[in-house]
Amino acid sequence: METRVRVAALIVHDGRVLLVSATTSPDHLIPPGGGLEAGETLVEAAEREVREEAGVAVEGGELVAFGEVIRDGVTQLELYFAACLRQTPPGDASVSEENRRVQWVALSDLPATLHFPERLGELCERLRAWTAGPVYLGCRTN
Repeated sequence: METRVRVAALIVHDGRVLLVSATTSPDHLIPPGGGLEAGETLVEAAEREVREEAGVAVEGGELVAFGEVIRDGVTQLELYFAACLRQTPPGDASVSEENRRVQWVALSDLPATLHFPERLGELCERLRAWTAGPVYLGCRTN
């Protein structure tokens, strides 16, 4: 069985979280992230992915959550890191260089927004309260 690592950044600013459209399910929004490149640390990969997918410079921080997704014989380990903006956030919605929809979603609007991971609202609240320790999100199969 193949194993893949995906890193993502959770960026909460002014009561909103930065999300991008998912490539496998474009109607869903997800924290920006992707796979590691040779020689990168996990945090460096998360910072790069945010630049590529959302056009925003961030500084990566602590591990917030991790989970597993098993799809088509591939196990994907997902690692979510806290990240802080290095610049003024862009407007409300745009399209990235990778042709991904980029959107700041109010935390209060998350329950009505199609998104992954399912516990994203809880993770964002943990960031705002700076609750220590990563959360295991479980294993999802598709």
